[in-house]
Amino acid sequence: MADLYETGQSNLSAIINLTGYQIRENDDGAGVGVFSFSFPHVESAHNYIVLSGHDADLFEVVDNQLKLKAGQRANYEAQALFNLIASASDSGGTLKSQAIAVTVVDLNETPTEILVTNNEIAEGLNGVIVGELTALDPDENDTHSFSLSSMQDGEFFEVIGGQLKLREQMSADYDSRQPYYLLYITATDTEGLSMSQWLSVFVAEGDEPTGPTVFNGSLAADYLVGFSSYSVLNGGAGADSVIYSLASHEVLFSLNLAGQLVVEKVTESSPLLNDLESNVTVNTLVAIERLVFSDTGYALDISGDAGEVARVILSAFGSGRLNQFLSEGLQLVNDGLSVDALSRYVIDNQLMALINGIENQVDFVDFVFKNVVGRLPEPGESTLYNGYLESGFYTQSSLLAFAAGTDWVNAQIIDQAIDLVGIPGASDGEFWVLSYDLV
Repeated sequence: MADLYETGQSNLSAIINLTGYQIRENDDGAGVGVFSFSFPHVESAHNYIVLSGHDADLFEVVDNQLKLKAGQRANYEAQALFNLIASASDSGGTLKSQAIAVTVVDLNETPTEILVTNNEIAEGLNGVIVGELTALDPDENDTHSFSLSSMQDGEFFEVIGGQLKLREQMSADYDSRQPYYLLYITATDTEGLSMSQWLSVFVAEGDEPTGPTVFNGSLAADYLVGFSSYSVLNGGAGADSVIYSLASHEVLFSLNLAGQLVVEKVTESSPLLNDLESNVTVNTLVAIERLVFSDTGYALDISGDAGEVARVILSAFGSGRLNQFLSEGLQLVNDGLSVDALSRYVIDNQLMALINGIENQVDFVDFVFKNVVGRLPEPGESTLYNGYLESGFYTQSSLLAFAAGTDWVNAQIIDQAIDLVGIPGASDGEFWVLSYDLV
């Protein structure tokens, strides 16, 4: 208790007592204590207290009780100490005054608001972080934990380490749902006081993809540039080729969900490539029959023209010549030759005699039979087919065309084919093609 001081002539010691000097924060009109008086050598004293000092306007005395005025609340975080002067006059009119310090009791308070450092996320990103969660709290240095209700859109989000984020397998999509999420989040302080509120997380609409650039070929045979300005190459009608300035081992082949062949560049662009071959790294091929790389060619139409040409080559020249002659044969077919016409072309131009040294009918039958069946004909088989030729039932070109259409030749084509999409060293037949040497 501070010493009293006296105004007037008397130097007698006087005491103004107060039963309490603390006040609870946040209570409207909270009481501090009750005054009592001791004025020595004075028969009576007036119990009327006058308040003055720095914070006097906030307080009042009602029935000798010191209290905050109605509507006033103490806030420890804003002001922890109030300074007053309480004065009272004795019956002789002498004013007695005493300094009073009222301290505020700090109480735990409920958080008042939940904030997030960001309220917008990009669409299309799995598990994207929204932002850091914080809580406003009257209590300085209080810490908080956060929980997320499953109400509304809460099932799509989670709180990990104080971060609000989409669940790992979730991504936002501006178009498929409303362009924002509504979340109900609770913040709880260290003593268990909590508050909840709704938060909105908005979805930033991304640039809509313009779709792949598509090149549509003509009705004739087209020669298209791979990895150019177009991601989809649609050859249309005709025997269409895509020309790449890369080696075949510098690309990766795959099939999309539509069963179309996809060619992806897996090496860095060469400085020798022209500008057209620096824009696109993935081609989707539609109605394309040939791929031409710097080291080899691939015929994709194994069940079409390429297969027909391969049958004639296998029958007339054997499997060892397929890669060598396939390119020239494909050119002839592109020019309109059928299998029968291609067989006549081989015989009329005496290509078997020039390449394989076949000079007579018996050698012709033996050679074609071995190419097709894998062995020389038995005597009876030799007699049969030579008889067909001698009687005119077959010509050499028609017999060659007949041999080209047998199941034995079909099996050889599969043996000679490669699978672009299959596992290296295995043949699952996912995308059969025939490779050929470049002319």
